[in-house]
Amino acid sequence: MLILPLILLIPVNLLVLVVSILNLRSDTETLRLSVENHMSRAAEQFFETIKKIDEQIYLNVVTDNNYINLGENDKGYTDSSYYLAAIELLDTLNNIVSIEPVLESIFVRFENTGEIFQRGQLEESLKKILVSSDINEEYPKIIIDNEKNPSYIGLIRKNQYGLIGYQADISEFLDNIYEDIIPPDNVAVVRSSELIPENKDGFTVLSAEIPELGIICRSYYPAESFFGKLSLSTIIVFILSIISIIATPIIVSYYYRQIYIPVNALNTGINTVKQGRLDYRIRLDNYSGENEFVDTIRYFNEMVDQINSMKISMYELQLNQKELRLDYYSQQIRPHFILNVLNTIYTYRPEQWELAQKLIMNLVEYFRYIVNIKKDFVPLAQEMVFVRNYLEIQKQRLEGTFTCLVSWEHILDDELVPPLIVSSFVENCIKHGLTSSGTDCIAVTVVQEKEQMSIKICDSGTGFSPQTIEALQEYQADKKISEVLGKGIVNTIDRLDLYYGSRYSLEFRNEGGAAVQLILPKKTGKDV
Repeated sequence: MLILPLILLIPVNLLVLVVSILNLRSDTETLRLSVENHMSRAAEQFFETIKKIDEQIYLNVVTDNNYINLGENDKGYTDSSYYLAAIELLDTLNNIVSIEPVLESIFVRFENTGEIFQRGQLEESLKKILVSSDINEEYPKIIIDNEKNPSYIGLIRKNQYGLIGYQADISEFLDNIYEDIIPPDNVAVVRSSELIPENKDGFTVLSAEIPELGIICRSYYPAESFFGKLSLSTIIVFILSIISIIATPIIVSYYYRQIYIPVNALNTGINTVKQGRLDYRIRLDNYSGENEFVDTIRYFNEMVDQINSMKISMYELQLNQKELRLDYYSQQIRPHFILNVLNTIYTYRPEQWELAQKLIMNLVEYFRYIVNIKKDFVPLAQEMVFVRNYLEIQKQRLEGTFTCLVSWEHILDDELVPPLIVSSFVENCIKHGLTSSGTDCIAVTVVQEKEQMSIKICDSGTGFSPQTIEALQEYQADKKISEVLGKGIVNTIDRLDLYYGSRYSLEFRNEGGAAVQLILPKKTGKDV
């Protein structure tokens, strides 16, 4: 049914909405990664600062003779050399604190005497370790404190003389993370071993790791901040997809009234007239506006009127002619073909949107051609463009199955041929000429031969069976119907007989695959 393709617009629009949502998520993820990269760069800078502090301590403390002397001397302040070494060590610690802005304090605890040398104010967690007599824990040790403001990180290292460590202010590190970025609701620095929640209602969790220190900076970034930084085009596409979802039912309702109901009435009228009820007419006052379908209904009514007005002597002949035309018009609108094409479009992935666009345009051109055929003859160029368009649709729908070639001498562009005559044979190639090899080819060529047109349609398939060729020849000779013949090929032969009589030739043969040779007299508008 024709309404089904229209209803399929709804899932197509839903697909567009899903794609828009995926684009939103993709842009959000890209922005999240950008912020995390910014955090990571700040973390790297902080780590470089920590390394610089470590180097300063190693060069100015660990290798300093005063530090070594104090570590090896257990006499305490009763010894003058010990006292002088302690003063110089404190001066060294003070110099390091003064040149490194992030340093809050630095300390040394000697195991031999229990003495503690420090510069700067130590936090309680560090003090507890230093005053403890038990220093058998595993070192180096990292202590993090987020309860105070500013936050700090303490690093303690152990060597043969005791403990050496410092307390660094990480507020500058955190400030660098959020430079030019909307600050999050919450931020913390934690050990890598601590559990970091993956989500929090209304927030996106971001993190930057300093693996060398075994710490992670965790940040809860407000979701609305991300949305506000998305590109305008992404937001517009999302809004348009919502509008499209709302508009689709309206469009479907419109086309239901303007297309489906007239076509359904036309098919009913065709079937009724075929049953012999020549008094049947389709009421035009049931339809508003003007379109191809209303014109077709009007033509249908006029056609039936003409049949009724014919003389009895011409009635049977004219009736056969009109019935043949009715079959032809009823074949123009094939919902199953359109449904198959729309189903192919529906299966395309987001990255195949260009292919979907191309297939939709091919389908539009296909549909525009068949619903606008109002005469018994059309220019050859229009028929050949339609054939090429039809093959393009089938190539996309049956991807990788065959290749095709459509060519004609453009001197014949304005010569007239019955509509859908060439395409009928091409459709037969698609139905019966394709194999599973994936290398099949369909070729359609038209050349001028004196006052005639030579139209050749061939494929590289298995060809006609002997029974099919015999049945075709018998039907051409005496209209003998065979079960192996399809209705389409029989209808095409009847139309050729009707329009040309004995002034054409049609040959079926095998040339590697099936080949059809059709020779028609040249016909211009003056001859119609």
